[in-house]
Amino acid sequence: LRVNPQLPAHWSQVRAIRHFRGARINVEIQRQATEKQQLYLDGVHVSGDCICGLQSGTEYQLKVILPGATGHD
Repeated sequence: LRVNPQLPAHWSQVRAIRHFRGARINVEIQRQATEKQQLYLDGVHVSGDCICGLQSGTEYQLKVILPGATGHD
């Protein structure tokens, strides 16, 4: 699963549920003061923008940190 979210500039965060190949992924996307996108799957940092090895029937927590804290809620 490739992760490349594109939020409207005025959004500071969003949550969604994504079903992918039988797995349920609870996605939380936040803008923060960082220089590049960061991914955390079940609290573990993931290098790059791909999530591999997802198991059908399993639920995951995916946190995505995007650069550019907006200062808005």
